[in-house]
Amino acid sequence: MTHRGKATDASSSIESSYGKSTASKLASTHPDLIIEGDVQILGSVETPSEVLSIKYTSGYQYLAVGMTNGTIDLYTMPTGVLVRNLAEKDKGSVGPVTNIKHGMTPLHVRNITATHVDGTIKCWDIHSGSIKYSIREKRQVLGLAYHPQLAKFITFGEDARIHLYDEESSCLEGVYEPTDLPEAVDGHVSRVFSGCFNPAMPYEFITGGWDDTIQVWDTRVNQSIRHMSGAHICGDGLDINSSGKQVVSFSWQKTNPHQLWDYATGKLLMNFEVDTHNSMLYCGQFLPKDVMVMGGTDQNLIRIVDKSNLTAVCRIRNLPVGVYSLDVGGIVKRKTQPKTPDLVVMPKISFCSGKKVYEFDFSI
Repeated sequence: MTHRGKATDASSSIESSYGKSTASKLASTHPDLIIEGDVQILGSVETPSEVLSIKYTSGYQYLAVGMTNGTIDLYTMPTGVLVRNLAEKDKGSVGPVTNIKHGMTPLHVRNITATHVDGTIKCWDIHSGSIKYSIREKRQVLGLAYHPQLAKFITFGEDARIHLYDEESSCLEGVYEPTDLPEAVDGHVSRVFSGCFNPAMPYEFITGGWDDTIQVWDTRVNQSIRHMSGAHICGDGLDINSSGKQVVSFSWQKTNPHQLWDYATGKLLMNFEVDTHNSMLYCGQFLPKDVMVMGGTDQNLIRIVDKSNLTAVCRIRNLPVGVYSLDVGGIVKRKTQPKTPDLVVMPKISFCSGKKVYEFDFSI
């Protein structure tokens, strides 16, 4: 790949039409992987095409897998049973899937929304396999992010503009871009690959991309209100912690790919150097208890970092290709040894590497 930057009764009827498990061998028969730390690979699946984006559906019922062939497969994990393929029949290719997300409101229990390289944005009903709405932008769309409380989302892509949509009407509400002032750094000047809303500030969100800036936006203002410099974002590589006070960036760069920022001031708080496995990062997220997960290329790996003691507590290395997307699932109860009662079991993680999708859990 180049620089690209609750369960419901309906589920049983869906699964009845697909019974064959496509799961590959589990952790004990993954001799090709180097697994470090208290990690259990729960399952994996081989997909028909290269995977660019994955996302658990609401309630973690399925894992949505977006591929370069333009379609989305829904799997139950960790068994790897294919539940449904989301694709419009007789419509031809819509271009590779660049991102998959869903909102947190009751409107989104049945839905996922995907962006495509050709500018298509499609919202799918995951139980019926039908399209709820479709939007076409005149640009490559490289990602989207939902508001944490409202039925609104932003999209971003190759032209450096940010679009805000109202989902109930499928209408464009606002466009955010820089001014023409020569000395101002009040917006992006190149492709944008990542964005997320601040969970503690309902009007604000951040974005990042190829211009090495993280821009902070207020939906009531057309230009960004401040920025952070030094993060080259090429995937879903930004997140804000639950208090809304810190930003973490996962950058596709050899120097300082993993950084922590103060949201209010834009000040760099920390460059993480937790081990000698230098991976150029594409994606990552905050986890509970000051823990972060990230994946990347150069050294193809996924890594868990504990911010409280600046250590890499778990790693999966020697993957077939880089990790371009990951997502955080639900908590799984796991037996721990009596001699280690202080271990904390964290949420399941899924990630993609080429045509393979893995799911694992871990303890710290």
